[in-house]
Amino acid sequence: MNVAINGIEDNNIHGSEEMETVELYHSKFNSCFREVLEKTEARLGMIAKIIGYEQDMSASRKKVCASLEPMNWLSVEDKLIAASSITSRGKNLDLFFNVPDEDKENLVNVILAGRI
Repeated sequence: MNVAINGIEDNNIHGSEEMETVELYHSKFNSCFREVLEKTEARLGMIAKIIGYEQDMSASRKKVCASLEPMNWLSVEDKLIAASSITSRGKNLDLFFNVPDEDKENLVNVILAGRI
């Protein structure tokens, strides 16, 4: 039986096939869209980690500079070199913050001498 809706003839036999085609299209579209969203979420997560890491490093650089400030025996240039060396290498940064305050001056001397 053919029924005309809005001037378009609908054939029940072909209607079910068309419906399956539309459902298949929607399923594929939803699958692709879900994949795009998952990839976007992963990339946004990576960006957030990078931004968080940069914020952490910025805070660490400020702490290093603040720790070097009272070391009056260092020239400004030595402080800059030490700060750069400490903050550019993760192991130096970790070591600097885990050494007791009274040993930080010795650590800075070793770094400036190029022994670390």
